[in-house]
Amino acid sequence: MSKVTLKAEARSTGKTAAKAIRNKGLVPCIFYGDGNEPIPFAVAPLALRSIIYTPKTFVVDLEIDGVSGTRSCILKDASFDPVTDAVVHVDFVSVSEDKMINVEAPVKLLGPSKGVLEGGKLNQSLKRLRIQCYPQNLPEALEIDITQLGQGEKIRIRDLSFENIALMNPSDSLVVGVKAKR
Repeated sequence: MSKVTLKAEARSTGKTAAKAIRNKGLVPCIFYGDGNEPIPFAVAPLALRSIIYTPKTFVVDLEIDGVSGTRSCILKDASFDPVTDAVVHVDFVSVSEDKMINVEAPVKLLGPSKGVLEGGKLNQSLKRLRIQCYPQNLPEALEIDITQLGQGEKIRIRDLSFENIALMNPSDSLVVGVKAKR
């Protein structure tokens, strides 16, 4: 599990306040969860880069000026401007060590497949898998060994198992396969 610390400043809510935050060059965000009222805050776009623009999944330690304590959370949703592709708004949701979370984790294929070495073509259908786990078991990536995958063979969700992680995708979903050469 990877952790990232994010320092932010508290902000007021509303459409006008969010526009004023964006005009200052900051991104309006909100923190949900832990049984309290949502906490609106703002953060610099560069601070979000390591959280949003990566295939990895992180637990974020959120430190908001003016709000006591550090909060553990994960990225729930990010909204982007349709023209400039700039981050417009980000939602974070609280996590606790005693509650399971549902997230997507990237798939990392290990080793060259023997089918590919024989001339086949690798076809990775799913690059991210939906998982359910406790935050302390959150993997950076789900590693799948494909060294023994021959031509015409496939790995489906039902063929995979990871310790302390439940896969939420349909069991017949194709993850990776090797197409036979002609």
